[in-house]
Amino acid sequence: MRNQRGDESPDRGRLCRFPDPAASRRTGDRRPRDPPGCVSPRELWAAGESGYPWGSHIMHPQYASRHGVPLAMNPASSPTIDFGPLRIAYDERVLCPRPWTIEQSRWAAELTREAPEGPLLELCCGAGQIGLATISVVRRRLVCIDVDPVACEYTRLNADLAGLGGLLEVRIGPLENRLLPDERFAGIIADPPWVPRDELERFPEDPVTAIDGGPDGLDVARACVAIAADHLMPGGFAVLQVGSRLQAERLAAELDQYDRRLRVEEIREFEGGVLVRLDRVS
Repeated sequence: MRNQRGDESPDRGRLCRFPDPAASRRTGDRRPRDPPGCVSPRELWAAGESGYPWGSHIMHPQYASRHGVPLAMNPASSPTIDFGPLRIAYDERVLCPRPWTIEQSRWAAELTREAPEGPLLELCCGAGQIGLATISVVRRRLVCIDVDPVACEYTRLNADLAGLGGLLEVRIGPLENRLLPDERFAGIIADPPWVPRDELERFPEDPVTAIDGGPDGLDVARACVAIAADHLMPGGFAVLQVGSRLQAERLAAELDQYDRRLRVEEIREFEGGVLVRLDRVS
């Protein structure tokens, strides 16, 4: 398994190969997609005997065995948690939604109302709860990216359960190569892993790839900031989640490398973590 930057990390196997955006451009398709041979939940269940009314997210066991892929999530048996207006399904393979992060959704929704017209982007989406809770209020198109195919399938499932599937596009793979150079977004929601690597043992029940932020906890957060600098529309915003005010201040001190395209507008501290608002200046 790879972490959000695509580095090798000891964890569960992939459900499918990562798409190649260059191949999509060569064929004239402007959106990175799952490659041929990548098994979708609907295809998986179609090989079985019946479907699930919310969107066919259960993999038929015979198909899974025949094709050598892990069983996908089962909406009837997955744990769920209330997250703002939504009920979110997940399992032990993805990070359990943290209730405090609904504040990130609320802030993003508030900023979206004043942002330029255009889609939103969620980086390191996990089960999708933060971005989905946002668009349940403001109804913008949402692109979600995560390196973990299980997390991406939960994002699709949770969107369907909330009636938001028509607004959602999910891309599987490392953050840096899931976007085309000319794609622009009105707002970015970034939920990167931010636990310093030498503190991972404090969270034994959490998937390593979902919490490992590298030596100082900011490896993936820096990648998110770089994407914000390159892909936000003028007047757009990003709401970035980190673990402490010190981490937020470290990121703020590094913004000069992006030619002053971003500025830290506000930092909000909560019991579970810290949110940073970045604005696209020009």
